[in-house]
Amino acid sequence: MLTATGIVFFCTTTIILLVGGVNRKGLVALLGTIAGVSVTALLAVVFGYYFKIPGTIQEFSEALLYTGFVRLDFSDIFISVIFVSSAGAVMDVAMDISAALHELSSRMPELQRKELIKSGFRIASPVIGSMTTTLLFAYSGSFMFAFMAFMVKGTSVQSILNSGYIAAEILHTLVGSFGLVLVGPLTAAIGGYVYSLNGSCNRTVTTTFQSRNFPVLLLLREKINKNKFKRLRR
Repeated sequence: MLTATGIVFFCTTTIILLVGGVNRKGLVALLGTIAGVSVTALLAVVFGYYFKIPGTIQEFSEALLYTGFVRLDFSDIFISVIFVSSAGAVMDVAMDISAALHELSSRMPELQRKELIKSGFRIASPVIGSMTTTLLFAYSGSFMFAFMAFMVKGTSVQSILNSGYIAAEILHTLVGSFGLVLVGPLTAAIGGYVYSLNGSCNRTVTTTFQSRNFPVLLLLREKINKNKFKRLRR
């Protein structure tokens, strides 16, 4: 499972830096993705422990056993597959929120940190809703024939939900959805903090300059007004 986590972090870092660039937008998207994938991996471990689904429920697992790979821990592989399959959607949501906050902060640099974070939450809400629905349809389509076969046999809903294959797909959907729901606020909070650094520094520098040079500015303003008054009298 640690190997899968390292591979996901490496792939997401490479893809985000190539797409978003080596800048604050890429940094916010990368940090949001890492946070979202970490939470998804933790949820996969917790839910996998309580669901107690064996890793041999996956396709071609028995073929690996028959070919001699008996020492493989199929339960860890199954948990790794859960957060690896949702890493792409998590990365998509993090990049969308980071790009929107980057554009907002560049157009309106006077926005404060709390305002940026609130804007990030508002941006994340519809993005999370649409991506969660996409993930739900993608996972539900994979076990549609199995679900229909259970219905043809007259199997009860409780037995269908407790079957290993259907329970594994439900676990996929739950963990992926929870990861998507959590990556939005995490990326918004990270983006609000990172994008407010430059704006707050600019506001501090401008305020300090004006306070230190306030007498000079008053003298210049009086001189300009006197010159205008003289021109009008002429």
